[in-house]
Amino acid sequence: DIDVTQNKIIYDIIQNDHYQLRVSNPTPYHLNYSNITIFHDNKFTVLDLNQKNTVKPFSKEIYDIPLSGLSKKNELKIHFILIDDQGVSHPYSAPIS
Repeated sequence: DIDVTQNKIIYDIIQNDHYQLRVSNPTPYHLNYSNITIFHDNKFTVLDLNQKNTVKPFSKEIYDIPLSGLSKKNELKIHFILIDDQGVSHPYSAPIS
């Protein structure tokens, strides 16, 4: 069930020379995204999925965040759309740790 699966996904920010969103999929299912948006400081940033719209089972995917001055202290939230096996879109939101 896609509702149960999406609750197990872990989203966190990593910082190297720039900010990135790490999506960790601990489930046996493929995650197919059509949109990932980060809300921060009363603004939003839509991420470029760069044809990496699928996160494989038991794996992680990294997405660049085109922001400067982002802080883990900021309250960050992710809004995303997952596509199920029948091609139906399901919108969700989650905190970013």
